[in-house]
Amino acid sequence: MLETQISVRGLVEFVYRSGDLDLRFSGKSKMTDGIKVHQKIQASQGIDYEAEVSLKKVVKTDEVALKISGRADGILHTSEGVVIDEIKGTSQWLDKIDEMTFPVHWAQAKIYGYIYAEENALKELTIQLTYVAFETNEVKRLRQEWSFEALKEFFDETVKVYLPWVKYKNDWFRLRNQSITLLDFPFASYRKGQRQLAVSVYNTIKDQQVLFAQAPTGIGKTVSTLFPTIKSMHEGLVDKVFYLAAKNTTKKVAEETVDLLTDRGLMMKSITLTAKDKICFKDKSNCNPEYCEYAKGHFDRVNDALWEALHGQGQLNRAYIEAIAEAHKVCPYEFSLDLALFSDLVICDYNYAFDPRVYLRRFFDVPTEKFVFLVDEAHNLVDRARTMFSAELHKDKIMAIKKDVKSHDQKLMKQIEGINKTILSVRKNCDERGVYVDKDEIEAIYQQLRRRATAIEKWLTQSQGSPIYDQVLDFYFEILSYLRISECYDEGFLFYITQGDKPDTLIKLFCIDPSRQLQRFINNSVATVFFSATLSPMPYYENLLCKSEAVKRLALDSPFEEKHKCVLFSKDVSVKYKERDKALPLIVEAIHEMAQSRLGNYMVFLPSYYYMEQVHEAFQLSYDRDYDIIIQEREMSDEERITFIDTFKHHHETRCTQAISDQKSLICFSVLGGVFSEGIDLKGDYLIGTAIVGVGLPMIQFENDLIRSYFDEINGHGFQYAYQYPGVNKVMQAAGRVIRSESDQGVILLLDNRLMQYYYRKLLPRDWGRHLITKNELSKQLELFWKEALENES
Repeated sequence: MLETQISVRGLVEFVYRSGDLDLRFSGKSKMTDGIKVHQKIQASQGIDYEAEVSLKKVVKTDEVALKISGRADGILHTSEGVVIDEIKGTSQWLDKIDEMTFPVHWAQAKIYGYIYAEENALKELTIQLTYVAFETNEVKRLRQEWSFEALKEFFDETVKVYLPWVKYKNDWFRLRNQSITLLDFPFASYRKGQRQLAVSVYNTIKDQQVLFAQAPTGIGKTVSTLFPTIKSMHEGLVDKVFYLAAKNTTKKVAEETVDLLTDRGLMMKSITLTAKDKICFKDKSNCNPEYCEYAKGHFDRVNDALWEALHGQGQLNRAYIEAIAEAHKVCPYEFSLDLALFSDLVICDYNYAFDPRVYLRRFFDVPTEKFVFLVDEAHNLVDRARTMFSAELHKDKIMAIKKDVKSHDQKLMKQIEGINKTILSVRKNCDERGVYVDKDEIEAIYQQLRRRATAIEKWLTQSQGSPIYDQVLDFYFEILSYLRISECYDEGFLFYITQGDKPDTLIKLFCIDPSRQLQRFINNSVATVFFSATLSPMPYYENLLCKSEAVKRLALDSPFEEKHKCVLFSKDVSVKYKERDKALPLIVEAIHEMAQSRLGNYMVFLPSYYYMEQVHEAFQLSYDRDYDIIIQEREMSDEERITFIDTFKHHHETRCTQAISDQKSLICFSVLGGVFSEGIDLKGDYLIGTAIVGVGLPMIQFENDLIRSYFDEINGHGFQYAYQYPGVNKVMQAAGRVIRSESDQGVILLLDNRLMQYYYRKLLPRDWGRHLITKNELSKQLELFWKEALENES
């Protein structure tokens, strides 16, 4: 018999939801202040008040067992009997809340009441809703008397409505698990290292641990992580898999892998979550029933849409979601989040699991399932996590919103002026450079923002027709973001204030070490696998991505033969900032030697846009007629990026139809660490060589220097953590564009003699060899490699 779990809140919100989807504003500060409101009310009730009482009830049928669980905010024992207390913080006027305002709140409390009454053999009890105003702490209580029989009838009716969905899940899990039992690895044999990775992932899940796996390009990381995770599902080790990635290209590979396994007989519901702005049917993403017909009445129709979607295809891709959402006139984004509740595999961005502002609360606030996180291209998570857990305020934005508000609402303007005055006060801490840095944040900013946020929130609930509504709402979310991060603030942060050239002041909560913050979210999983082609040195990533004591490591060698790639280190070229002009002609000649050694497509990665443009211009002056040349633009849309990558395929295919005299090599100039230096897959002759200029060091700038100083104090490796390790990762990622399959052959030209130094070489892959060359030796080495490569082909 299958056991399905759901929280009391999840149950009533699913069964009793109705009406419009209205996300213009819904009292967001309850997420910031809600816990404090609960604690304050609970602490004021005396010794007869039990707080946070865990309750559960299992409903069994012939086919399923439904476990319903939750925590009642409070249970009060009085001389008249037992009172079940449900506490709700609100920014609404309390006199506008009556017994009919929030039926879902009553439903939640009544379920708690029934379970408690049954456990304690009570014939009757009182249900109480306690509403607390965030701004004033004023309290309003609503009470209803209920008999046990009436509560039982309500509970039974609620469960009756939900049971068909439980039966659907039970039937689906049976089919899914049967298909998983029969599922074999989708290839005839494992590549070198592939079985080892798959076994490590399975054991990590079985042992409920965290795995850091460095698996070079070509091993088949996606299938080697997904396959063992899926196999563990039918054993009851996993209920749901979150495949987390930073780029759409990576998510696409995960989708293709699921297609591959589906072709081999797997039955699985998988969904790829698309960002709200991209999947929205309207020109502007504005969940306002007065603006959007899909938001109006959304909850009246969404369960019918769910039922249809779940009884259709297994791959819940964007096109399918949009088609069903359009047919039922529901919001496609909110609909996709509901579908994720019934999916076995959720493919999505990192932020859905880790970002405190937007993580999927429906899964992770009160976890009722066993989740596994598969974190692809995990080297990207360090910078992403720093962004997720940092927050900032700009004085110029505050002045701009103050100006907008001034002519519309003087009272609101004074609230914003209060924030401005606090910033003027705290920036007096800045030194003569206009900088203030401390380990501790200035508490006065938090207190001021928290007080003003509740006032602005109340304005938002009452002023939805105002011409300045959108500006105020955006500003409010900036305040809320700061408050949320402030409440996460720990020893992994620094607080700083800077005054720029213009009359602006920046106040920032800067998360330097996100490991403790990430660990809170990792704890939502039974196991987490961080994997990438480049996780070197592994202790660096371990230290910054988790605080788990149950960590396993796996570092695999490349599955491809070393003779398929020619890795050459230049002795002559130095790209230190002061020597870049001197290096320019040497770089141009090296690119030419590489590109003329064999007809094909090549990429050149430069340390900055400025230097890329310099090298590109110098190269064109000498060799413009000899090659077809493209260059990465500073700003490119998604469509322009796709066109840029398609140029490689188109150029190769066109060249094959041309007369030999008309054929030219293609050279692409790109930025090291940019959008084209990782996550693109140009197999075979679509790319046969790359030149990497520099060691990838991030720019010397204020925040990077803060990271350096922080880790110098923590572990003495400040330069490595701030500059060297991120830089080497960029180099390895760029080099990884060349050899993508067993048959690929290509050149990796490293143009910076710093990469020969011990502190860099120990970080680079062992199979890169030690081919150190001067400019005079380059042509000979390239000629020798391609000669042997052609012989191997024949």
